[in-house]
Amino acid sequence: MDKGDDVENLILQSLLFTRDTHIDRSLIRQHILFEELSRDINRFDPKEYIDIHRVFNEKYGYTISEYISTIIVLNSICINERTLEEVMGQTDWGIDPELYFDNTLMKDRALLVFDDLCVDPITLKNWAKSTLNNPYDFEPLLINPMFKSKKLAYPNSPGNMNAVIFDGLFFKIRNCFDLKDESFFRFFGRLFEHYISDLLKTAVDEAKINTYKFIEEFKYGRENKLSSDAYILLGKSLLIIECKSGRIRKETKIAADEITAKKDFQKFVINPIKQANKVYTEIIRLEPQIFEGVNKVFILSVSSHSFPKVPKFNNKISDKQWQKKLHSTIKQVDYLGILEIELIAYIIKNMDESIFKFIQTKKMYDEYIPYTNYYNQKYGEIKRMNNQNQKLKEVFENVKTTLGLKS
Repeated sequence: MDKGDDVENLILQSLLFTRDTHIDRSLIRQHILFEELSRDINRFDPKEYIDIHRVFNEKYGYTISEYISTIIVLNSICINERTLEEVMGQTDWGIDPELYFDNTLMKDRALLVFDDLCVDPITLKNWAKSTLNNPYDFEPLLINPMFKSKKLAYPNSPGNMNAVIFDGLFFKIRNCFDLKDESFFRFFGRLFEHYISDLLKTAVDEAKINTYKFIEEFKYGRENKLSSDAYILLGKSLLIIECKSGRIRKETKIAADEITAKKDFQKFVINPIKQANKVYTEIIRLEPQIFEGVNKVFILSVSSHSFPKVPKFNNKISDKQWQKKLHSTIKQVDYLGILEIELIAYIIKNMDESIFKFIQTKKMYDEYIPYTNYYNQKYGEIKRMNNQNQKLKEVFENVKTTLGLKS
């Protein structure tokens, strides 16, 4: 590797490859998005609403709840972990699905889910040999995070098992539709926006700093255009949240393909920032009373997958000439993934330091470190909040009910 570009490509692939192993976050997130919000038909335009639960059940023969519940109990093997001695020892530690689900009332459906999660060793071997030149090509393991040999199966890692809970479910729902049918992407986009908006509103309502004000998406002007997805006001400072759902493409994640990566950065970073700037500029021209007195604006582009920060892309929004195209009151712009916007909500709720100061300090001193890493280094562990603990209890109660454990 003799070029800086090669190093940045390596960093890009490495960060996109990294999996979050916090199962509690994935469980809470998927439960709110796919179990609660997706059933709240009143929050959607009738033209965009999709009953994903009906579509999913018709496609696979089991429900979303049964899919998630099965993964959770299988994931307990990963959570408990195995020592190297156990893995290499004489005793076989694989899962026998017939016995494993024998004590549940949904054994037949659990076995269907189990079969869909597994891949046979020969297929796995052939895939591994064909991708030896690219250590970041692990996409198939996100679809089949377990391999099966004879009657037993083996989970391959906590990160991949965890990814199946959220990302895997997303792709399974997507596969219920034709390739050219993009209705689910539009529906998920609204789901994602509602999730982020609700998350931030709750944080503001319960914030230590009681002068935060939350403004949800609204219509403005004679044409009833839609604003950005959420706004947080503190004194004369305004935080604008512009969501962009979707997935960073395989060519970017696995190969760091230059053309695809540029397009993904444009889609998930530059375009949402430009859109937020355009809307903000129009609002203060058409209805100036809404943001009257605001003199410092931060824009955050939020996507379900965070586009990693590497200089060759980050410099595009750090460029002074590019920034001059934004409204003069816009002082900071940045781009976050779902984990990081969840952290922003956590900071708003729990810290007596303003979110504007936090973002400004972080960007000044540690521009290229993910927000979660920066917080951990400076403030310590990110703890679950009381409402998250309550939500996790609901998830596990739902799992127990769905599995129908025999007494």
